[in-house]
Amino acid sequence: MLLTLPMIIEFMKYVLIAILLTQLGFVFLILLLGNTMVDFYRVSIYEKPENPIQRK
Repeated sequence: MLLTLPMIIEFMKYVLIAILLTQLGFVFLILLLGNTMVDFYRVSIYEKPENPIQRK
């Protein structure tokens, strides 16, 4: 099978579309799960203990 210029251009077009769709999917995932990730970060941070009992 001989590679011609139109075949290479079409292949590059499909590669570019795949990269852009991957980026778009990542953006939608961040938009959907962004608040969840921030809430998890907020829950995982410990506040400074006020007394010795809370330090343990």
